[in-house]
Amino acid sequence: MMIKSVLFLSTFFVCTVFANFFFKHGAMALAPFSFSWHTLRTALTTPPVLIGTALYVIAAVAWIASLSLVPLNIAISVSAFVYVGVVLLAWLAFH
Repeated sequence: MMIKSVLFLSTFFVCTVFANFFFKHGAMALAPFSFSWHTLRTALTTPPVLIGTALYVIAAVAWIASLSLVPLNIAISVSAFVYVGVVLLAWLAFH
């Protein structure tokens, strides 16, 4: 596998895992969540939610770049490890 492929897949992995962490952190600050304009406005201005959104955008770009370089079966395998990374980070950070 080429260095660019590893770099893009690693970027996708790390950004996706940490985006989930920041969204959870932001959601905890909004608890209890209610479907209202005020909650939406608050969510969109909460720093962890903004950081999570930025990380998801970076992850999406890295994912598209990865798909242009590696076979789908390899990219999806890395994507499956995202779930493991999220579980481990959540266990470390929230318990």
